[in-house]
Amino acid sequence: MPLTAPIPTSICVMNKATLTSTTTVTFPVPLGATSFIGYVECGTVTGTSPTLDIQISQNLRKPVTTDTKGLMCSDGTLTNNILVGYGALTQITSSTTKLIFAAQATGQYVVASGFPSAGTFRVGPVGDRWTVSFTIGGTSPSFADVIMVVQFL
Repeated sequence: MPLTAPIPTSICVMNKATLTSTTTVTFPVPLGATSFIGYVECGTVTGTSPTLDIQISQNLRKPVTTDTKGLMCSDGTLTNNILVGYGALTQITSSTTKLIFAAQATGQYVVASGFPSAGTFRVGPVGDRWTVSFTIGGTSPSFADVIMVVQFL
């Protein structure tokens, strides 16, 4: 019997938020997702040399002492997990920036330390849970009305 494609599912990662410091959001990837398309929008940007870097990590569960070898790892806290760099969006430095990103999953890839270059994603599977980091830089930076939505297919 052929596999059926999952129903598209959209995840609201950030909705009209004003970011003045680094923020992270962790969420499950819909079961069966093999690709995604995402959108980021930023309103007014203020401050001296403000920067907003958005990085996406696959969030792997790290075993804890109560886990049994050969069985699924517990769903630990964020500090108990391993973040694997998966993608990095183009840096936002000015008002009214809009970004679109997309990727199709493949069967395997080699994980290197750190993140890929800005504007790229690693080739590989989508994973089952993502952590999105919004890293703020500059002097008194503020990024208003930040929106991020990801649709998994």
